[in-house]
Amino acid sequence: NAAGNVGGGIVAESNSSVSLTNVTVASNRWANALGNGGVGGVISDGSSRVQVTNSILSGNTGQNLSGGGASVSNSDIGGWSGGTNNISNDPNFVSAADYHLQAGSPATGMGAY
Repeated sequence: NAAGNVGGGIVAESNSSVSLTNVTVASNRWANALGNGGVGGVISDGSSRVQVTNSILSGNTGQNLSGGGASVSNSDIGGWSGGTNNISNDPNFVSAADYHLQAGSPATGMGAY
């Protein structure tokens, strides 16, 4: 996916409630000619009810996760810290086009596979 404004992966708008469980959000692109930030992965845009559990957010341009009010647990989110039992490691995907995890991946048990 690619976007030129808010986010390339998932955008949770204000007053929304989003729950992501066993989800992989990877390799989404964000580009804006103004260069004013950007989130390729998941952005909580004014929403205070975003829950991410057992998921992988990795390899997205800009940030993998941004915005206030996100509750994150048991997930692998590149460049992010906080929440409960989270890691920020390379999940070791099989390839750039195959998001299954290699044997011994630190993200085993997280994401869609």
